[in-house]
Amino acid sequence: MNVKPKNISELSHPGFVLFEGMDFGGKSYVANKVVNVLREKYLLDATYNTNHGFLNPGLIDVEKIERMSSAEKVTYVLSCYRQDRLPANPADFKEIVQDRHIPSILFYGFMRASMPIERTFPLIKDVEKPKHIFLCSASYADSVNRARKRTDSTILEKRILDEPQEFRSRQHMYEDIIARFDVPTTTIDTSKLNKEECINLCISTIMKNHLMDYDVSISELCVDSFADVFPSTTERRKEDIMKNADIKPVAVRRRINCEDSYINLLEDGRHRAFASHLLGKSSIRAHIKYECGEFNVNKLVPLPAFTFREEKNE
Repeated sequence: MNVKPKNISELSHPGFVLFEGMDFGGKSYVANKVVNVLREKYLLDATYNTNHGFLNPGLIDVEKIERMSSAEKVTYVLSCYRQDRLPANPADFKEIVQDRHIPSILFYGFMRASMPIERTFPLIKDVEKPKHIFLCSASYADSVNRARKRTDSTILEKRILDEPQEFRSRQHMYEDIIARFDVPTTTIDTSKLNKEECINLCISTIMKNHLMDYDVSISELCVDSFADVFPSTTERRKEDIMKNADIKPVAVRRRINCEDSYINLLEDGRHRAFASHLLGKSSIRAHIKYECGEFNVNKLVPLPAFTFREEKNE
C-alpha cells in the first residue's frame, strides 16, 4: 500500500476570521491575544493581520489618495479592497486573524464623507468575505476611559466619542453594516466581560464552529516514522468516538514539494486517526499546517497500514 501524493491545484485557502468594531472597543487587544492562544495552546500556524489606516501599500497608492476628497478616498479605497485576495500559493496558507477590513471602511466612509451606507454596498460586491466575524464593542464610559489613555488617537477616532447618544447611534450603524455581510457573527462586549473571558469566548467559538479545523481523508494520512499504535489506547479512542465524545482534531503537516504535489503527514493524533479508520470512518477533523519540503513516497506509511505495538505488562 503506497502513499499517492496529490496535486496542489486541489487546494484552496482556508479563509480568514475578522475582528471588527469601533475604536476603543478592545478588538485589537483581543485579536492579538486570540492569535497567541491559537499558536501556543493549539499549535496553529495563525497570523495577525492589520493595516494602519487601511493604507495597505500592496493595494493603495498613498500618493494618489492624498489628492482626493473624502468621498473620493472612500470610493477609491473600497475599489482597491475589492481586488484584495487571499494567497493563492498553498505554501503561503495560514490561519488569518484579520483586524478590520471592508466593514470598517464602510463605517468610516460614512463618518468622514457622510456617504449613505446604501451607496457604498454596491462597491463591495464579490469581495472576500470572512468565515466568521467577531464584533467587539464597549460602553461609552469605557471607550472614553480607554481613549484618554491613548496618545496617538486621530481626530476621526475621537469623533465617535462626541456624545453618548451619538455614540450608541454609531454602534447601531456598525451592527447594521456587519449584518449586511450575512456572515456568522459573535458579539464581544468588552465592558461586560473581562479580558480573559473575551479571549475564551473567541477561542471556544472558533473551536466549536470548526473555523480552523478541516476534514481530511483518512486514507491520505501518512507518517514517515513509527507506524504503529498501542492497542489499549486505540480501543479507548474507539469508545470515545462511538460515544460521540468531543474528539480533539488531529494535527497534520501538509508538505508541498517542488513538483507541486503534497502529502498529509500525521503529526499528532495517531490513535484517534487509526481508531476512526477501524470504525470505518472515511475522514477526520484536522488542524493543518502548510510547509515546503521534499518527501520520498517509498519511506512513507499510510495510516491504514499501521500495526499494533506490543504493550509491556507491568
